[in-house]
Amino acid sequence: MRNVSYDFVLELKNLKSTYYNSNCNIFGKGKAVKVLKAVNFNVKKGEIFGIVGESGCGKSTLARSIVKLNDNVEGDILIEGQDIKHIKNISEKVQIVFQDPLSSLNPKRTIGWILEEPLKIHRKGNKKERIKRVNEILELVGLDSSYRERYPHELSGGQRQRISIGSAIILNPKFVVLDEPVSALDVSVQAQILNLMMDLHHKLNLSFLFISHNLNVVYYMCDRVAVMYLGEIVELASAEEIYNDPKHPYTKALLNSVVEISTANNRDEVIIKGDLNDSLNISAGCKCYARCSGAKKICKTVSPEIKNINTKDGSEHLVRCHLYNFN
Repeated sequence: MRNVSYDFVLELKNLKSTYYNSNCNIFGKGKAVKVLKAVNFNVKKGEIFGIVGESGCGKSTLARSIVKLNDNVEGDILIEGQDIKHIKNISEKVQIVFQDPLSSLNPKRTIGWILEEPLKIHRKGNKKERIKRVNEILELVGLDSSYRERYPHELSGGQRQRISIGSAIILNPKFVVLDEPVSALDVSVQAQILNLMMDLHHKLNLSFLFISHNLNVVYYMCDRVAVMYLGEIVELASAEEIYNDPKHPYTKALLNSVVEISTANNRDEVIIKGDLNDSLNISAGCKCYARCSGAKKICKTVSPEIKNINTKDGSEHLVRCHLYNFN
């Protein structure tokens, strides 16, 4: 088979995921809750692509779906052009780093065992070669070989997250999902871990899907950003476009909630009323209607499509909102 070069390391096509709330009905499977609703985007090779949104918007479900930890999913997920349903060793293609490193590391195993185990499972090298690789990874993440003999509970939060990152890259994947990778860490440690990930991104030519609710972090890390609201992408553009010229009212409200960004850009104040629960029972129209101070009559009954609007440099800027006159 000839080698084929793909521009995208990840492509999501009409991705949907539905759960059933069993608390609603003891006699059946309960009320259907649509967590992801026709999500479409791609991540270019070597790109850091950001996902932002409130807790409960579907970010983590999206992350788990990409690495095959969520079977309750419809649509297509392609890694370098190949459907993940047909990828036998998905962990060699894509890995994930979770929010809490302590809960994602085996507390009864040493760091050396944790890092070596993926190599053993995938039959990578002999014992000597695997130990050499473990030492290389420890050095890459800013630790030394002495950490092989330690246990997760003996490490600080930042050190544990370094091990989680090392475990994610030890099989040389080209794509890594970062699901809130610094939100459980002290502020003083967050910058160190972010700088480490940027360093690995450049050294190893990694592509990242970076999921976070911290807008300052996303702006610092990402090339492009998608804003999620109740399982839908409501805006997608370059980080510069999103932060300097946001279009969707929800995006504007998110940015205004961040002092460093809103002050720097001197942006008009946009307020989102209530919380995410206010939008859960909307069956038609824009999901943001109940919370949007600029909502029109059409927003209540007609769900807006996501469309590309014109930007100054001609780059893609997608918005799902009736407030713009699309051509």
